[in-house]
Amino acid sequence: MPKGPGGVIFCTGIAEAAAETRRTGRPATGGAVSDYHINILYSEEDGGHIADIPDLEACSAFGATAAEALAEVAKAREAWMQAARKAGKPIPPSRYRPVIHQAR
Repeated sequence: MPKGPGGVIFCTGIAEAAAETRRTGRPATGGAVSDYHINILYSEEDGGHIADIPDLEACSAFGATAAEALAEVAKAREAWMQAARKAGKPIPPSRYRPVIHQAR
C-alpha cells in the first residue's frame, strides 16, 4: 500500500482493496478512487494497526496487521451503512482527501 507522512497507509476503493487482501493474504496495493478513503496507522500503544474512514463518523477498526485492520474496517463500514439506513440517516459522500492528494 502507498504510505504517506507519518506512516499513514493510503487506500482508496475499500471493496477492491479488501478483495485483494483476502485473495493474496497481503495488504492491498490500492484500488479505484470510487469509495471512501481509509487511513491505516500503526499504534505502539495498542500494539497493532488502526484503520479509520474519515468520512464516516466513528468508523474504525483494529487489526494485528495492516491487512487485518483493512479487512475489519470493511466490516465496520458495512455495519455503519446498515445502521445509517435503518435509522433513516443520510450516507455522506466520499469527500476526504489527504493533504498529499490535494496538490494534484
